Amino acid sequence: MTDPSDFSEIPLQRTTLQLLPQTSIEQAIAEKLSALMIENYLKDRARKGDRAKYEAISAKVPDVEPEEYDRIPTV
Repeated sequence: MTDPSDFSEIPLQRTTLQLLPQTSIEQAIAEKLSALMIENYLKDRARKGDRAKYEAISAKVPDVEPEEYDRIPTV
């Protein structure tokens, strides 16, 4: 019978601990790439935009107070 506190017989335990730093680095790289891709996407969309068209459409929106359920709560 083996001692339950002896982890030498559980290879996954050591492998998991060794992979944690690499996994964190991979996650950080993935998050950075995602942020850069979103930034590039938004810049591309902004270049395609037309300020005059935006202003024309915005002028059609009525200048009224929002319904009670649609208000942003103030603190």
